[in-house]
Amino acid sequence: MKRWFLCLCIPVALLLIAFVVAHWGVNIMLRRGIRAGAENALGQKITLDSAKLRWRTGILVLNDFVLQNPAGYTLPNCLSIRHCDLDIYPMSLATDTVNIDDITIDGLQIVLEQDIIRNNIQEVLAGIKRIKAAHPTEHGKNLNIVHLRLTNTQLTIKLRLLPGVKPDVKNIALPPLEFDHPVGADGKPMRIGGLTTYLLEQLTRQAAVQPHLDTSLRLLLKNIAAALAAEHGNSGPTSTP
Repeated sequence: MKRWFLCLCIPVALLLIAFVVAHWGVNIMLRRGIRAGAENALGQKITLDSAKLRWRTGILVLNDFVLQNPAGYTLPNCLSIRHCDLDIYPMSLATDTVNIDDITIDGLQIVLEQDIIRNNIQEVLAGIKRIKAAHPTEHGKNLNIVHLRLTNTQLTIKLRLLPGVKPDVKNIALPPLEFDHPVGADGKPMRIGGLTTYLLEQLTRQAAVQPHLDTSLRLLLKNIAAALAAEHGNSGPTSTP
């Protein structure tokens, strides 16, 4: 009886171990692929703490995604996401277009560091433009998104307008935003570079209308939003508060 029980349990245990190892391996490959794809599209160093796909529900969970600042800035990051849930069709991960029913980004922080006549967001945008010019066919997956939601979003602004003057730092909490079917100027799904530009544009536009900001800062944000819109091909905001 014991021998029969052992003969039954051992294969089951081996199957469970194989499933756990395979699932762990898929998550490692997802994390590496997302990080490498983002670095290739954005031209900056990316860190990603974890990526976990829940096969039963089709939810891809990302934790602590960070886009680092270009060289020469005092703050380490340009953009960070604390937590992101993507309701995807898992099989579409193996195709050119990833189908996503819903994205919820919680704890997005954007950092604008203005150092006299230059700022980090415009340098990131310039890097994206260089990558597009060097690779006109633009590799990477299309993101076919039905709905996108942002919660607990913050814009940090660090201004140093004159040499030798202590920088002024402001933190702006932005209201929750929602987007239905975000697409590129051509009406087609965006890739990671286009989506990043689109979100930066929308959020800088939202920040530019905050009533407690002074006129010069609102003008700076509007100019950055216009530059991002020109790259994305979008003439105005399409978000829903």
